[in-house]
Amino acid sequence: MHTDNPKITSSLFNLTFALVTFCCLVQPKAALAEEICINDSTTITLEQITASSRAIRNLVDEMAKMPLDLKSFSQTFLDELVYNYNSLSVHQQQLLNKEAIFTGRVLSKNLNPERFNLVHEKFKEQIDYVRNVKGYKQGYGLFVNAASKGKGGQRAYLINLRNGVILEVYCSTAWRGTGYNKDSDKTPLGFFLSTSGRVSYKENITMTGSVTDLFRKLQYQRWLSEAKYLHRVSTKKEKAYICSNQFALKGQNIGDEILPLKAVDDLYKGDTVAAKVNNSNSAERHLYVHGTNRVDQLGMNLSGGCVRVSNIFSFLLQKVFYAQHEKIPVFIDYVKFKEGKDENPEDFEHLLEDLEDHESVFESFRVISQVHFLNSIDIRNKIEDKVIREIVKIFKSGPDNVVKVKIAASLPFPETAMRDWLMVKDSLELLALKPYRYNYDLFGNYRTSEDVVDPALKKSITVDKAREIVQGRMNFTKQYIIKRLTVELKKHEIDYADIEHNVQFELNPYKMKDFSGKEVFVGFDISEMRRKILKHVEYLDSLAQYASFNFIENEDLGWINSYIDSRVQIFPRYVGGKIYEDVVTYEDALLAQAYIYTIGEMALRKLAVYEGKILDEEDPEFYNIYRKDNYKFHQLIDSFGSKELLKYSRDPHVKGTGTLSGELKQNNQRILGIIRVSEKYLSGFKGETNVLKVEQLLISNEPVFITSR
Repeated sequence: MHTDNPKITSSLFNLTFALVTFCCLVQPKAALAEEICINDSTTITLEQITASSRAIRNLVDEMAKMPLDLKSFSQTFLDELVYNYNSLSVHQQQLLNKEAIFTGRVLSKNLNPERFNLVHEKFKEQIDYVRNVKGYKQGYGLFVNAASKGKGGQRAYLINLRNGVILEVYCSTAWRGTGYNKDSDKTPLGFFLSTSGRVSYKENITMTGSVTDLFRKLQYQRWLSEAKYLHRVSTKKEKAYICSNQFALKGQNIGDEILPLKAVDDLYKGDTVAAKVNNSNSAERHLYVHGTNRVDQLGMNLSGGCVRVSNIFSFLLQKVFYAQHEKIPVFIDYVKFKEGKDENPEDFEHLLEDLEDHESVFESFRVISQVHFLNSIDIRNKIEDKVIREIVKIFKSGPDNVVKVKIAASLPFPETAMRDWLMVKDSLELLALKPYRYNYDLFGNYRTSEDVVDPALKKSITVDKAREIVQGRMNFTKQYIIKRLTVELKKHEIDYADIEHNVQFELNPYKMKDFSGKEVFVGFDISEMRRKILKHVEYLDSLAQYASFNFIENEDLGWINSYIDSRVQIFPRYVGGKIYEDVVTYEDALLAQAYIYTIGEMALRKLAVYEGKILDEEDPEFYNIYRKDNYKFHQLIDSFGSKELLKYSRDPHVKGTGTLSGELKQNNQRILGIIRVSEKYLSGFKGETNVLKVEQLLISNEPVFITSR
């Protein structure tokens, strides 16, 4: 499914081996307005919202210039916003106040006449086509310019088809340009209808939200939680998503007519064949006009095929949609408004990482220690499609292009190293002092199990060995790409040796961050879920150091109190008439409790989704609901974690791990068992950092773009 992923001439993909502060306006009145809006349900007025939100203020200012129908649509939205404002979450209010934008500008014969005339000059034939050929002579049509920012594009025009009045807004179309193939991630040109309903389950569908869905994310035709940000903060924190409203783009051209496309001259250099487009697969490609959590990218072609607009404008479009009986004609073209260059943003390479999850490619190898991917058909096919094929296209379009191929890799952090976290967190180089073991493979098989096929579990692994495996993955990938490029370029009479100097390889292994944020290459990386465990370990250690009374007064922590004074304890264990000694340390005790907390939070999140308290398991509202009292929160997740571990250990499918029966926390006797069962429970998360990542991007000073980029 396609939900608009900003991919660049770069094809970036990840292959996983197993792979408030109110942003105050200066006026004190604005700060007061926000406080009132959040806390006082009886005093909300449009004036107060306007004082707090620049986006709403811009909309109100522009309304004075709008024709009556657009003004009415805008007023309806504002009335709904005022009425429902206190039903918005605090986070939604903050997004509206701090980050939302509205870039609309009214163009008419009396307002901005020069710009009005220019737009009508450039889109005259397309407007005539929509009016006279397709018969839409009343209401509004949306005309989208997919040309790059440097050529005056990345604007959408909501045009009154009767009198020509225009509302001009910023938009964002595909970084990879214009195109029609199913998996091209490109924006198609031509005539479309945005309508409700669909012919088959494979097609896209228009979904509109109420005001209370403002900034909520949409994926796979279902609502998710609210966007965390409306600008790029960190790709790891949030990918690009559809937000607020999505309007299905259903292509109406099948290649049997000549369309009045400016792209024929402005993009395809007079090739009239380009005027016969077939965009009929856009519904199955799941392309939309939609709001976005990347409003900072509007005005630049950085989407993955869809047409992004601001969330505020998406609600105006919603009013138009329903006023026109759930139908908006859309025409997308590539129109040069000026002569200019396609320029990359300053943070070009960072923007490459802004990929929706469904657009990133995650594949699983069966073993941790594997260096090459020749036995994985899926991974090989994706390297061929996303890297080899794209680079060949680039050099077919111009041998002087320069391409960078960035390769990164890592291994998952071993379970036994988790116990040493307190020792190594301030200096990860200390991991090199001893070897570690993987206790479980990526499928939950214990290292002594006959089901284990991964050599990494048969013996210990050192930092040096981990680095060797990671470096081997990157080197193998580089050599594979070179060999395949040599063969494929030869088919087009291009000798790889002639362009070799224009293919730059950058091999950068993933690095772990220590407690201070310093990045260190140790061959390992750790997933977000497993890092939560370590955060709990740090939390418990700080309690032991600065508030040790908690381990006496808190019944849930009392079972590990003895380890604060006696950090290493030995316990006899009788098996088959023989006596074995179990060594249990302070670090083991904290780790066992940290596992219980982490698994308990996972279980509580699932329950909260089931009960409808949060939208999905990543919903940030979770902490607002459950963590108002830190003490009670940890009691709650402790209870859930204990029950979940007991239930899990008794599952007949959980073999070779041991059963935790009776009371879970029986002082010292259960710590090692809890750790072992927890490691199995969470073993699949190791795969998230058993990674090979490859991205290729065009970086020539004056790029020769294949399409509109």
